[in-house]
Amino acid sequence: MFSTKFCAVAFAVGLFALPASAQAVFTMPQDKDFQPANMRWSGATAKGYDAFMALKNIDGKLALCGVGVVTNIQLNSAIMRGLRGGTVKLNGKTVLKDFSFFAKAENVGALRKTKANCKSTGAVIPRKIDDLKVNYGKATFRN
Repeated sequence: MFSTKFCAVAFAVGLFALPASAQAVFTMPQDKDFQPANMRWSGATAKGYDAFMALKNIDGKLALCGVGVVTNIQLNSAIMRGLRGGTVKLNGKTVLKDFSFFAKAENVGALRKTKANCKSTGAVIPRKIDDLKVNYGKATFRN
C-alpha cells in the first residue's frame, strides 16, 4: 500500500502558457509550479520515491512535467509499476497514462536542480476545469 502527497489544485493555479513544441518528451527547468509528489509503502524500512511535478500549458494543451529519485532500491520494481500506471484525468477523461518518462535525479540533494522531463497530454485546456486529478498507479511491495 502506498500514499501520494500531491496537490492537483496547485497545478490548476500554476498553469501558464509556454512557447514550445508539445509533440514528444521535452525538458524544462523546475520553477515555483513544481510540487512534491512521493510514493511510500507501509512496512518498507526506507522511503521509496521522491518527485516534483507540474502541469503546464504548452501552446494551449496540457502537459505533465516531472523529475524523481528512487530512495529505496528494494522498491524499484514497485516504483516502476506506480509510474507506468500513473494517470492524468481532466474533467473525468484520462488524458495521459504512464509517468515513466519522468527525469531521474542522481540523488535527493539534486532533485530540485535536475531539469524535468515533460510530455503533452494532447488535451486542449478547457475554459472551465471541473476536475483535475494526477495519480500514481497502484503498486504493491511484499517484504
